[in-house]
Amino acid sequence: MKKIIRKNTLALFVCLGLLATTAYAQKTQTSEETNDELMGWFREAKFGMFIHFGFEIAHELLNTGVKTIETDQYNHNFFMINKQKCGPSFEISYPYPVSTEDDLKDFMEIKENTLYFTREMEKGSVFMGLKGYSNKVKDNMYSVKPGERKFGFRTIIYLSNNTISSMHTVKIAVIFLAFGIMGCSTESKSLTGSRPNIILVMTDDQGMGDLSCMGNEVLKTPHIDHFYEESTRFREFHVSPTCAPTRSAIMSGRYPFHVGVTHTIKQRERMTLEVYTLPQALSAAGYETGIFGKWHLGDGEAYLPGNRGFKEVLIHGAGGIGQVSLGDFPPNKENVYFDNVLLHNDKIVKTEGFCTDLFFQAALGWIRKQQKTKAPYFAYISLNAPHGPLIAPEKYKRRFLEMGYDEGTAGRYGMIENIDDNFGLLVSKLDEWKAWENTLVIFMTDNGATHLRGTLNGEKVRHHNAGMKGAKNSPFEGGNHVPAFWQWKDVLGQGIDIDRLVAHVDLYKTFCELAGAALPPDIQSIDGRSLLPLLDDPDCNWPDREMFVHCGRWNEGEREANKYNKCAVRTQRWRFVNDSELYDISVDPGEEVNVMESHPEVVNQLHLSYNLWWEAALPFMDNEGLPKVKPEDQPLAKRYHKQLEEEGIPHYSPPEL
Repeated sequence: MKKIIRKNTLALFVCLGLLATTAYAQKTQTSEETNDELMGWFREAKFGMFIHFGFEIAHELLNTGVKTIETDQYNHNFFMINKQKCGPSFEISYPYPVSTEDDLKDFMEIKENTLYFTREMEKGSVFMGLKGYSNKVKDNMYSVKPGERKFGFRTIIYLSNNTISSMHTVKIAVIFLAFGIMGCSTESKSLTGSRPNIILVMTDDQGMGDLSCMGNEVLKTPHIDHFYEESTRFREFHVSPTCAPTRSAIMSGRYPFHVGVTHTIKQRERMTLEVYTLPQALSAAGYETGIFGKWHLGDGEAYLPGNRGFKEVLIHGAGGIGQVSLGDFPPNKENVYFDNVLLHNDKIVKTEGFCTDLFFQAALGWIRKQQKTKAPYFAYISLNAPHGPLIAPEKYKRRFLEMGYDEGTAGRYGMIENIDDNFGLLVSKLDEWKAWENTLVIFMTDNGATHLRGTLNGEKVRHHNAGMKGAKNSPFEGGNHVPAFWQWKDVLGQGIDIDRLVAHVDLYKTFCELAGAALPPDIQSIDGRSLLPLLDDPDCNWPDREMFVHCGRWNEGEREANKYNKCAVRTQRWRFVNDSELYDISVDPGEEVNVMESHPEVVNQLHLSYNLWWEAALPFMDNEGLPKVKPEDQPLAKRYHKQLEEEGIPHYSPPEL
C-alpha cells in the first residue's frame, strides 16, 4: 500500500512540475533580471536538491526548448549531460565540441564556458559550483588535486541563452519534481536503519550453473532451491572474475584495483590498510562481526580479519586450504580439507572434520550466542569450497562416481551438495530458534565456475554453465555473473526477480545503510550504490551504470601490455570485452554475436570510459613489484612454527548446537 501511495504521489508532483514548466516557458524572455535571479539561486546551491532527488529523471522530463547540442553520449533537450568517472584530478578534457553565447560567458565568468556539478562520494552529498567563479563556491565544491586518493563523478552542463531565459520556470517546476522524484530516489526510508542481522554465505568458484534451481540436471541442491523460491533474486548480480578481488570489493565498497588487489597471490591479494572495512563500519554501529572460512586479503598481521573489524575469526590462510607455498598453515598440505589447522581469533588451532561442515557449525554456534544476547550481528560464512583441490567426503562423491563421472567432477559436485546440506542446516536452525524476525540471509558465489569439463563413462562432457560464455578468470559473463538470493521473511518479497545491474561493490553501502552505520568523513570513496531502493521497490528508478571488470594476474612488469587483456565494461544492455568485442546482452546473453561494427557510438563511449577508469586505478595499485615470499617466510607459516615451539597447537571444537 505504501508503494502505491508513493508512486501516486510521484506522478502527482511530476505532473505539477511539467504543468508549471509548460505554463511559464512560453512567457519567458531573456533579461538581466532573469539572470540575476538565476545567479542568486545558484549561489544558494538550491539546485543541488534537484540533482539529489533524481537528476537522471528530471533532466529528461523538463523540456524547455533549449537549443540541442550534439555529443557522443547524450542528446537531450534540457541539459546536455556527459557523466564520467574521474581520476586523480578533475582537470580532464572531454572531447565534445560545445559553443555557448558570449553574454553567458561574460556574465558567469566561466572558464571553458562550463557550469558543472560535482558529487562528493565520500559523504554522499551533492554540491553546485561554477568553474572559475567565486572562492565561496569553490570552497563548497568537492575538489580533487593530482595525487589525492579520492574519486567522484563530474556532470557537465552546457547552457545556452534559452536555458537562462527559462530557468526561473524550471525553478518552479523543480520544487514539484524534487518531491515527486523523492519516491524513486537512491534512498530507502523504510529499510534504512532497520538493523537486521546479516548472514552472508558466499561459496568459492561455484558458477551460475552449479545449482539445480539454475538448470543443472545432474546436481541436487534442494535446500538452496527452496531458498531460491522464497527469495528476492538479483538476476544481474556481478562480482569479479577471481577470488580475492571479489572479497576486497565486498569489504571496501570499491573496485579491487582501487584497493591494491590485482591478483590472488604474490602479495597482490593484500587489501590496502587505508580501507575502512565493512566489518569496521558495522562494529562501530554496534554489530557483532564474525568470519568463518576464507579471508584471502592478506596473511600479514595487520591484514588479518581480526585487525580489520571482525571480532570472531575462524579462517585458513592464503587462497585455499593446502596452499602452503602461498601462505596456508604447513600441516594443511597433508590433510587437505579434513582436520585442518586454522586461525581462531589470535590462536592457531587444530580441528576435526570436513572443512565446510566445520565452518557452518562454528558460524551457527556463534550466531546462536548472538541471538541469545539479542546483539545484532554480521556473519560472513565465506567458504573455500568448491574451490580445488576437488575433495569431498566419500558419501557425497559416491552418487556421481556410480553415474560414471570422473573423480574430479564427483569431488566438485560432491562439495556443492555438501554445501547444500549445510545451508539447509543453517535455515532449519534459524527456523528452530525463531531467528527470522529480523534476519537477512544472502546466498551468493565469488566468481564463475571452474572445471567445466569432465568425463561421463569415459566420454568427454561439458558441464552446465547456465548458457553463459566463459568461466572463472574470464572477462565474459561466465566469469563474474553469479547467483544472488536474498531472503528476509516478511520484509522482502518471495519469488521476486530484480533484473537491474548490481554488483559486489554495492554490498558495502547497502549493509551500512541497513545497520544505520555512520561512516567517518575521511574513509575511502565508495564505488557502489545502496541496493535498498531496489529491495524496497524493485520497479524504482535505477539509472544505468558502467561497471568495470579486469582479471588482473599480469606478470611483473607487464601491466600496461595487459591493459586490454581479459577486461570488460558492462552496462545494463552491453558488454564490451577486451576493447574488441561488443555483445548486446539483452538479446544475446550467451555472447555469440560480436556487434562492434554496427554500434560504433557505443564502442567509442565504453572505450573512453574504460580508459578513464584504468588511468584512475593506476595510482592505487600499491602491491605491484613486491618481492616473492618463500614458503618458509610466509607470515602464517612463521607464526605456526613459533606457536608450535612455544605453546603447542590446541584443539578446537565448534560450539554445540
